[in-house]
Amino acid sequence: MRHVAKRIMAMAIAFAVAAAGGVSAAEGRAGDFTLAVVCTNDTHGYGLTPNAKNIGFNRVRGYVDSLRSEGNAVLLLDSGDAIAGNAMTNLDRGDGSVAVLNAVQYDAMAMGNHESDFGVERLLELKAKMGYPFLAANVKYQGKAPFQAYVVKTVNGVNVAVVGVVTPEYARQELAVEDPVDTLARLMPELRLKAGVVIVLAHLGEERRFTAKRLAEKVQGIDLILDGHDHLATPGGITVGDTLILNSGAELNNIGHATLSVSGGKVVAKTARLVNMTDERLKAADSQPVSAAIAGVARQGDAILKKVVATSPVDLVGERTIIRKDDTNLGRLVTDAFRADAGADAAIMNAGWIRAGAKAGPVTMQDVLNILAMGGSVVTIPMNGGEIAKAMELGFSLYPEINGAFFQVSGITFDVDTLKPFGQRVGNIMVGGKAIEADRFYKVAVLDILANLGIQGRTTGAVVSGMDTKPFGIFGGGILRTNSVSTEALANYLSTNANAFKAIEARRMNIK
Repeated sequence: MRHVAKRIMAMAIAFAVAAAGGVSAAEGRAGDFTLAVVCTNDTHGYGLTPNAKNIGFNRVRGYVDSLRSEGNAVLLLDSGDAIAGNAMTNLDRGDGSVAVLNAVQYDAMAMGNHESDFGVERLLELKAKMGYPFLAANVKYQGKAPFQAYVVKTVNGVNVAVVGVVTPEYARQELAVEDPVDTLARLMPELRLKAGVVIVLAHLGEERRFTAKRLAEKVQGIDLILDGHDHLATPGGITVGDTLILNSGAELNNIGHATLSVSGGKVVAKTARLVNMTDERLKAADSQPVSAAIAGVARQGDAILKKVVATSPVDLVGERTIIRKDDTNLGRLVTDAFRADAGADAAIMNAGWIRAGAKAGPVTMQDVLNILAMGGSVVTIPMNGGEIAKAMELGFSLYPEINGAFFQVSGITFDVDTLKPFGQRVGNIMVGGKAIEADRFYKVAVLDILANLGIQGRTTGAVVSGMDTKPFGIFGGGILRTNSVSTEALANYLSTNANAFKAIEARRMNIK
């Protein structure tokens, strides 16, 4: 009877495990086969607007359908930054992105750092609408894990574990993000018990501390890492020990295609390549359901673009020949919006990120998106007075040439003597109407791209005439807070601040 009872208990446990979406590695050992893993990362909404260069989500799905129609075993995966990042995604705060991604039918997707651009609560709302597993094993919110850590897929009788991790850098203040090495080291015994193949969707990149290579070096047993975050494609992939790392780049200029040869329930060989619009299969690929979903999002976007958010009494000057060498009312308006959004002491914005102006009269959402067409999020960083002074000086390094690194500012005023040599031109700097203090730290609102470039500039040690080429180093513990998407910050400021245009009448730079 004991043997019978044990047998019944074992069967019950096996049934429970299977019902939970995973089975032990001993089960499902089918014949040898090849698994095609098609992957995307850092699409940032560009798949919503397919064109000659941009592959488009309709082609991604069509490519997968084409492979499956020939009898291939295929998984379609994404390594994050899919629902935010450009003008289309910002219009409806991710709703259109999720609708199209549902139509694409991803097998799983990892969280990227930009997935929370619209706020954590908004991300949780979007997650409830997702028709695919959304993975983030190393993230906690209010002490709990809000997202699934991994999913186990059974392919040709072999269990494939797919786990997601995101970089702890640039996380929103409300999120606790663990070192992915610690997370995976803890999970690997469990994953290997349930699956013969382990794939990690890693939104990490290779430029900073928490890299995909570091993960592969420190955690054994990972067959494939599909990387993202740094937008750096890896044609052919990178091999670290027994782990293959593949990154498709960004903005759907490529898709990744990894090939895993499976024998006896384990990976015995692996290769990787990138696929772009030169590939005949991809060029011919399409999915009517996904194309229809994209068209629906475009129709909804048109209505939003016509919404009036404010009425300007004057032309807002954004012409590159002016804004990249002078203090303009539009530069003042954008930085005022960023400073208000962040609740910061000051805001600094490179003029090259402002892409258009607007005529006097109604200011629509289309105008807002034209002005800040390159997107990005507003973040708060600590900068001391000395660093702010260096940044202002650097902004005039090429003056009077047109320079995308010329700065527009809010909360800061200063004098510029263009006859003096570079490094000595800027003086009389005031922050909040008071003389700047070199050693005091100020909360400064900047775009996330500038904050990230600051890290790279100091990491590479790049200097110009003894000054950092990237003045936005992250000091005092890193980014203090990730705030709104840039377009959302500007639109909200315009629609809620009756004095927005009065505040930009006075110049902030006395250039002589």
